[in-house]
Amino acid sequence: MSEVSFWEAAFLWRDPLIAASLGAVLCALCGVFVVLRRSAFVSAAVAQASSLGVVLALLAPHVIGSEIPPLAAGVVVGAASAGLFALSGRDARIGVDASIALAYVLAGAASLVLGTLLPHEYERVHSLLFGDAVAAPIEEIVALALCLLLAVVFFAALFPRLVFASFDPEAAGAMGIRVRRLDAALYFVLGLSIAVATRALGALTVFALTVIPASGGLLAGRRFSGVIAWAVASALVAAAGGYYLSFVWSLPTGATIVLALGATLLLGLAVGRLRR
Repeated sequence: MSEVSFWEAAFLWRDPLIAASLGAVLCALCGVFVVLRRSAFVSAAVAQASSLGVVLALLAPHVIGSEIPPLAAGVVVGAASAGLFALSGRDARIGVDASIALAYVLAGAASLVLGTLLPHEYERVHSLLFGDAVAAPIEEIVALALCLLLAVVFFAALFPRLVFASFDPEAAGAMGIRVRRLDAALYFVLGLSIAVATRALGALTVFALTVIPASGGLLAGRRFSGVIAWAVASALVAAAGGYYLSFVWSLPTGATIVLALGATLLLGLAVGRLRR
């Protein structure tokens, strides 16, 4: 396709591109703290927990005789699982990374086992939760916008405390910051954002958006504000550029966005080396 045909087909890609842009900014902001806390696989764990929530909702009419909205159940269980990660601190016997791994494998196994009880409905799990960034209903755009607003307000209000608790939780606790509650709130916001973004953009794309832009920012930036600026800008550029290339060259949208993110990571590495 030519570039003209791309612009003429704006009615096809306008809403998905808006969703991809909102999701990119949301995941980039969350990703800074995901990478900072060395919890890169929190996205995968939340996706598995969300799958379990959808399976449980689909089983509800057969077990308790009443229906539960599957998508809402997936988002709630995914966000709650991330909030539970905060119960494992650096001074605990099981750290956050181990808790994330446990949530990933246990929720995934439970989803597969319980899914065998739903032979005619289990395919709805992936269609409800794991989007592909190709279609974007208006409710997905609204959900992404609301999550982005929540994340911006949360990070803006608690930014100094979040950074302090991330770098030195012991000193933060000694100064009166309730680190455990702060961690629980942070992981809940991360889980909610990741669950909603996964529904709109797909698990692979969201995983990349929460890890690659923040990693590039840490490689390229010297100050924390620069890290955030790089993460948001590179995520937006990769989302828009990847979507454009996938449309023009008929490539898988999510995978193309991930490869575009990889290019921004290489650029961040080069910028960081030049500065040093």
